[in-house]
Amino acid sequence: MHAPALLGVVALVLLIAIVNVANLMIGQTAARQRELTLRASLGATPGRLARQLLTEALVLAVTGGSIGTLLAFGQLTLLKHWLPADTPRLAEVAIDERILAFTAAVSLGSGLLFGLLPAWRARTPRSLNALEGSRSTVSAMGLRTDAALVMTEAAFAAILLVGAGLLLRSFWTLLLVNPGFRVESVVTAELSPERAAAESLQKTVNLYEQVRAKLAAYPGVMNVGAMDVLPLTPEASAFAAAIEDHPRPPQEPQFVLWRTEVTPEHLDTLDIHLLEGRRFTAGDRKGAPLVVLISKATARRYWPDRSPIGRRLKPVWDNEWRTIVGVVDDVKNYSIIGPPEWVNGEVYLPLAQAMYTPQSLSLIARLGGEPVGFEKRLPEMIKEVCANCAVSKIASMETVVASAVQAPRSTAWLVGGFALLALVLAAAGIYGVVSHGVLRRTRELGVRLALGASRSRIAWLVVGSSLSYTVVGTAIGLCASWGLARWIKTLLYGVGEHDLMSFSVAPVILAAISILASLFPVYHAVRIDPAQSLRDG
Repeated sequence: MHAPALLGVVALVLLIAIVNVANLMIGQTAARQRELTLRASLGATPGRLARQLLTEALVLAVTGGSIGTLLAFGQLTLLKHWLPADTPRLAEVAIDERILAFTAAVSLGSGLLFGLLPAWRARTPRSLNALEGSRSTVSAMGLRTDAALVMTEAAFAAILLVGAGLLLRSFWTLLLVNPGFRVESVVTAELSPERAAAESLQKTVNLYEQVRAKLAAYPGVMNVGAMDVLPLTPEASAFAAAIEDHPRPPQEPQFVLWRTEVTPEHLDTLDIHLLEGRRFTAGDRKGAPLVVLISKATARRYWPDRSPIGRRLKPVWDNEWRTIVGVVDDVKNYSIIGPPEWVNGEVYLPLAQAMYTPQSLSLIARLGGEPVGFEKRLPEMIKEVCANCAVSKIASMETVVASAVQAPRSTAWLVGGFALLALVLAAAGIYGVVSHGVLRRTRELGVRLALGASRSRIAWLVVGSSLSYTVVGTAIGLCASWGLARWIKTLLYGVGEHDLMSFSVAPVILAAISILASLFPVYHAVRIDPAQSLRDG
């Protein structure tokens, strides 16, 4: 879902850039009044003039696309450096022939888009007639074009600002989520046993006990545990379960429980709170009664008004029931936003009573402070116990948690960066439109000043026009955002797609941008000399 959202954002920024270039070309066309009028008087047809302007637009687009492609190679290198090394398929990201062909198509398409309006205006006979007039002549078509350009930029910028606001607020909410365990001073590593140990559950458990004893003897290590998969990793397994006293109708789907297989030291190592019952012990082994721990949310779901201790559950394909012996606090085992909707609960099984022999174990070690050299010595200590075991993914638990929010963080910052770029483009566009408008209205403003209009009145006249266009465009953008917000709903956490703050901040920012972009044109407008403007007009 992140890729379509980013593509949409890039498309909006591209459209804002196209509107900006179209505005610049319209201004350039107006500045070339005498040249175009002369060409027309010498026999150039409106179509020929339009083709000339369209060709210039295409040359500009191709040149810009070529420069952008060169910059993209450098930006790609920076992006790969910025993203974590374990980002999925990061090594496959490259600018290949397909990207270059797409860039060429976008460049040509953009040139056609921002070249059509000035070309069409030059091709219209009424426009050619207008070229013969004064530079201060204000046409209704010119005013409508200015208004349309500003409103379009404001609308697109509003959509981007709302989207960026929603994603940034969602990311901030994710940062405040309690994963359910204490992440400080915990080191993790993945242990892959040799083939002989991996084929037997008991051999895997015995290997873990030896590794645990070795690591626990290191100075400063407070506790060592293991689990089949680390928290915040959507690689653990779910199973269809039968729950005692909770029959399901035949036509309904089975209960689906998310399982994590852990050692007895798991809870203490991660400081997960036991709310009721007991922890796993060394006695919970193969041959002993099968036991299970459940999460608080699971207990509340199936036994809201009574204790779940002593209740039983089992996989639907198994004949042996597993007795619930404890309830633990909720932990984000699947992801930072919790399990998927199709999961009906979360359980923990003793590693020694695992359903299947795990092919690897995630070791977790809680350190007292910062034992010097522990992470560097970790592979060596494990090799002393098992020379053929593979050790990988050594990292702190803080890194694991940070990686869990990497995708939403990257999306939020990228969209935020594009929104900032959109604001810069919108400000430049508004500045260009207002400056061009002041230039065209020099005679009118001079007449107003000559008739007694105050400088403040002239300033408000300039600011008010750009601000009114911005307000209308922003309103259109907010309405569009309201409808489009449902498309990014799946990317949000803890924030509604119609979040009031995100929708409220966007118009304030755009109004401020509109006023700031108008300041220099206003300064020019209030310094107009009425006598000089009338003589030049």
